[in-house]
Amino acid sequence: MKKINIITLCALYIIVTSCDRLHADLDCKEAVYSTSFEENKEIIEIVGIMYPYYYVSSGSFLVFNYTYEREQCDLIRDDEYYEILNFQINAKLSSFSFKNKEIGETRAFFYRDGAWESGERYKIDNGTLSGQKLSENEWKITVKFFVPDTRDTIVINNTFIKK
Repeated sequence: MKKINIITLCALYIIVTSCDRLHADLDCKEAVYSTSFEENKEIIEIVGIMYPYYYVSSGSFLVFNYTYEREQCDLIRDDEYYEILNFQINAKLSSFSFKNKEIGETRAFFYRDGAWESGERYKIDNGTLSGQKLSENEWKITVKFFVPDTRDTIVINNTFIKK
């Protein structure tokens, strides 16, 4: 009986240490995120057949952008994943706070895509979105919302830098 336990432990040790070495050889890039805002922009919404489409164009608003790209390994095919959150505010504001349906005033949308994601764009109309202007080049932004049709909660609390 003890002989079987020793053999089992040795086998588990070999498997675990082999997996660690395998992951080290995958040439992985770390997860990255960026937070920025641009002046004189506007979010345009086009109602599509399956879901709305959004793009950023010239305008008179401040448009904020959050982008997250998960760790990606060159030797793994299906690990791509990223998220984008965009919203706009009146350029004259120095602070703001929106809750639930009020968030619609910002034309906030969330987009996620990847190997196992649908690529849908979601209009955000739940949660909280607030910000405080720190300087001409920086805003402190706090966001918490629930992704529609999922159980996911997105929380962002970062400084956004002027592009």
